[in-house]
Amino acid sequence: MLAALILHPERQYGTNELLAIGGRGVGAGRNAIKAFDRAGIIKKSARGNQVAYSIDVDHPIYPELRSICLKTFGMSDLVAVIGNRPAHREDHERKPHHDSPTRK
Repeated sequence: MLAALILHPERQYGTNELLAIGGRGVGAGRNAIKAFDRAGIIKKSARGNQVAYSIDVDHPIYPELRSICLKTFGMSDLVAVIGNRPAHREDHERKPHHDSPTRK
């Protein structure tokens, strides 16, 4: 959840969206959202009769969180979060270039 918020600072997420992204139980997900709120790293705003959440880019820890997030995720994981599709681990394996000799 936090990665989605950090990587998309311009986007607002509904509670159900964040819970789906978190992939854990509803109770645990709601507790995580509450913890983010208590820490002041997310902003809440009204979206109709629902609450929308976004990362607080003005929070002093945001630049460090973003840096950690970008360093932690592999490139395919980062693309998957941005593209909202599953990452393929086999993409991490280097395939030999057609001009380079292969090791045996």
